[in-house]
Amino acid sequence: MKSKIWIQDALLPVDVYKDGGVGIRIDSNIKQILNQANSNVGSPMQLNLIVKAHIKDAEGFLALIYLLDYLEDSQNCRIGLALPFVPNARQDRLTGDMSEVKPATLNSVTNILNRYTKVVRIFTTDVHSNITTALLRKTVNIEQEEVFKRVQDRFEFETDVIISPDFGAIKKATAVAERIDKPLGIALKERDPLSNEILETKILQADVKGKVVTIVDDMLDGGRTFIPLAARLKELGARWVNLVVTHGIFSYGARQLQTGDIDNIYVYYSWLSPEAVFSEGGFVKAVEYF
Repeated sequence: MKSKIWIQDALLPVDVYKDGGVGIRIDSNIKQILNQANSNVGSPMQLNLIVKAHIKDAEGFLALIYLLDYLEDSQNCRIGLALPFVPNARQDRLTGDMSEVKPATLNSVTNILNRYTKVVRIFTTDVHSNITTALLRKTVNIEQEEVFKRVQDRFEFETDVIISPDFGAIKKATAVAERIDKPLGIALKERDPLSNEILETKILQADVKGKVVTIVDDMLDGGRTFIPLAARLKELGARWVNLVVTHGIFSYGARQLQTGDIDNIYVYYSWLSPEAVFSEGGFVKAVEYF
């Protein structure tokens, strides 16, 4: 699936032309929704229009910019932008070495979104870091512990121990563990400095023998870092290993993760289609789909 943008419950028509250009169409259905929203302008705190944007490619982000430009210039309503996955959220700082520089492109994305005065709220979900909410004004963010509770309530799975996959995820994983009153384990990975391959994984603070353990993280992209972690948890005697992520991107699909060490993957937003999830035979369970 490509990116999708809804205005209220109407899907925005997006065209991608042979020359690579992107265009949008404001059809009669969307015009009716906009007319209704403009006629219901009330108190300054009221949202009159909701735009929900599932952005997973550059074409989708361009279409969102074109839509917000159109609404900014032609409409009077106050807009709530639901943007569960913020584009370029992982590019939140300047990186590189002596040979090249990789700019912090998240700054460019937030600069664009911040200029829309008609957008009075931006609703995000478990952003990659607090740099995103610091840069992106008017943000209301669903934190990871709330995401976890919603996923657990939906699928009713048990867990004895929460596992943070690395030190960078400790703060969020700690909040999850405290929310459900379970102990926290922390994975410490030793990497080869030349190949960046994981050589050894240690689990600190928690006894996992005979336990149902759940690894929590904000994002599953390729997912390969979870495979050795789950294998190590099983070596230490874990009875069952769950993986709960907010954004399941699955760049290489889910099948490569079926090594026998991860028993279930639970996803809040899945970039796999419902049909693709179903084909995995219950290995992946998703709340919503991009």
